[in-house]
Amino acid sequence: MVAFLALRLRSVACSLLLLALLPVAAPLRAWEIEPGTRVPPAPVAEAVAAQRADDPGAARRSMQWSTLTPSAAGAQVHFLVFERDRGQRAWLLDADGRVLATVPRGAAASGEVGTRGLTLALPPAGERPLWLAVESTLGVFPHARIEDLGVFLAAERADWVFEAGLGAVLLALVVLSLAFHVSLRDRMYLAYACYLALMLSALWMRHPVAFRHATALGLEPERVAALGVLASALAAWAVIELMRAAAGIADRHPRALRLLRGLALGNVALAVVDVATILAAPAVAHTVFTLINVLFGLTALGSAGLLVLAARDGSRMPWVFLAGWAPLVACGAWFSLGPLLGAPQPDSPRYYILVSCALQGLIWAVALADRALCLQRERDLAQALAENDPLTGLPNRRALDRALGAARSGVVMLLDLDRFKAINDRFGHAAGDECLQRFATVLDAGLAGIATYGRYGGEEFIAVLASPDVAAARATAERLRADTERLQVDLGGVRVVLTVSIGFAPIVDGAAAALAAADRALYRAKSSGRNRVEMEPS
Repeated sequence: MVAFLALRLRSVACSLLLLALLPVAAPLRAWEIEPGTRVPPAPVAEAVAAQRADDPGAARRSMQWSTLTPSAAGAQVHFLVFERDRGQRAWLLDADGRVLATVPRGAAASGEVGTRGLTLALPPAGERPLWLAVESTLGVFPHARIEDLGVFLAAERADWVFEAGLGAVLLALVVLSLAFHVSLRDRMYLAYACYLALMLSALWMRHPVAFRHATALGLEPERVAALGVLASALAAWAVIELMRAAAGIADRHPRALRLLRGLALGNVALAVVDVATILAAPAVAHTVFTLINVLFGLTALGSAGLLVLAARDGSRMPWVFLAGWAPLVACGAWFSLGPLLGAPQPDSPRYYILVSCALQGLIWAVALADRALCLQRERDLAQALAENDPLTGLPNRRALDRALGAARSGVVMLLDLDRFKAINDRFGHAAGDECLQRFATVLDAGLAGIATYGRYGGEEFIAVLASPDVAAARATAERLRADTERLQVDLGGVRVVLTVSIGFAPIVDGAAAALAAADRALYRAKSSGRNRVEMEPS
């Protein structure tokens, strides 16, 4: 069962890799977009202020504007005004302040649900209709792109396929991880399932579609985005717990782990404050959000450092976790701290974040599947050692009792070496051990494939024959007796002939009754001169 789950986990991981390879549409440059660094012209600012006049929450949301210059000669410059702080809406205006297009918070002006944030149609700059997509990384930092309408719609469909596939695969990983946890009782898989579920929640709550439907749920888009930040903070805490369980960091570097867990829990506390203040005190929420980004970066770098230290101690698992963690750490630092530090941002940041999630899921899923297989092999080996007789290599009493308990038909056979105590007393226990080992080879040759057999204790052996044919059982027992009698063991220059007494009984009223009957038959064989086969009805 565990092997099947591990193989399924690997196949799901491969699906993640295929999703990560989907292409991204390249933007067109029929319009040039220049992010503004100053207040837009007065007519534009006045028009936007009039648009926001009836919104009581507008005062808590800052504005960002960009200049759109068409490549066509003599065409008029336009201005894109974007409302920030996780409440997303936008206006496209000309230089005279006329509103050319309006995008309500989180809505698509086209009437179609898009995936990349705010979308609105541009006046033609030439012969082809163009489309403006404003993509907002993590619900905060906007990036405007201009695309051909056909390319834009194709990219929208590709985005839906990618995100739906990624969500389905991550959900499958959650289910498989929970199944591993139930099967192996390893909390690492529970931590991984929690991390995946929180990551899915974070991606959804900071997705443009979630912003669009926030009002229907009675939530402001800002509040939804803040809840996404909280889910991300909880996911980071789950990652620390996952690494603690899987990479052995707790045993190697307990103080550093405690510090890292403190940072992660501190980030969770700040995220709670962000949720509570995002509407009532936006200035406080903005400061808290900046601190959250800083702590995210410290937590990511600290976890990577701990993984490196753990890997240097000789463990392979930390290297695998580090390889999966690195892309998401890099993207998180780039898109969370980059805008604060003035670092350049790509045209499609959300795609990079999703690809990083896919790569992380791929690498960690393969690692966890391999771990599950290793754990199962270790448990199988431990079970084999616990149920095998170390001297003869045959199943021991525990395994035989389990076989007897499962038997519903067949024949139970008891085999006991004759005068074994005398051999031990005369030649020593090492000689007795050799006799037991040689007799085990006789059982292997005569019973393999037709019975479950093993050493029950001392010089006594048990065989449970699957066939209920009593005549065939007697023939098998006689063959074993004869093969044992032909077995001559050289003990210190003295050739000793081994003999065995055998009693058997059919399973009629249960294996326990058959075992008792076989024991009576064995006693009769011993009493009748040994080296005999006797049957007792059960």
